Order: sequence, then C-alpha cells, then structure tokens
Amino acid sequence: MNCCAGGARSAMEPLDHEQAERLLLWAYTALPLVPAADDGSRGGILARVGRFEVRLTEFPPDRMPFLPLWIELLERETRETIESRGFSDVDDAGEAVRELVSEARRKESSEAAD
Repeated sequence: MNCCAGGARSAMEPLDHEQAERLLLWAYTALPLVPAADDGSRGGILARVGRFEVRLTEFPPDRMPFLPLWIELLERETRETIESRGFSDVDDAGEAVRELVSEARRKESSEAAD
C-alpha cells in the first residue's frame, strides 16, 4: 500500500462526525493521485496516533476482496492490521474512521501508561 493520500492528520484530539467525513472525503478524492500498489490498490493515511495509523485503501473492481473500500487500524512499525472494516461506499465509512481513530488513541494511551 502506498503512503499518504495527502497529509495525515494528528489524531490526538477527538474527531466529530463532520471532521471524520471531511477527512475521509479529502483522502478519498486524493487517491487517484497516489501511485497504485502491485495489486492495483491505492491507499493513504487518514490519521497517525503514536505508533498507530488509520488508513484508507481502495481496491480496483477486478481485484477487490469483497468490498472496494477499507478502513484499517495498523501498528506502524510491524504493519500489523489490528482491525479493518470494508465498505461499498465512502459515505458509509465516516463512523469507522471515528471509531478506529478512537481505538488507536486508547491503545496509545494505555501503552504510554505501562
């Protein structure tokens, strides 16, 4: 997957519904500018929270898994997917962005406290 469909947002402050949708639409409209990966997908970082990131990935119709759009929570160093959610339409993904950014924030806070 390719990095950065533009600039990633620092996600230490909570996202409201409108901010999440705006961030998602901004990243989605920038995807055509990102070079495609070997599998034809295009992706970008929506938010970074410490060692975690929330990404948007779009797969081409001939290579999509089940759904063309995926929001993923990843551990940055290992590239391990912690959670992912698929969508058929970008309009349906805003809540997942909010939830996964919040999850990244919780994980980062709990690891910092250890």
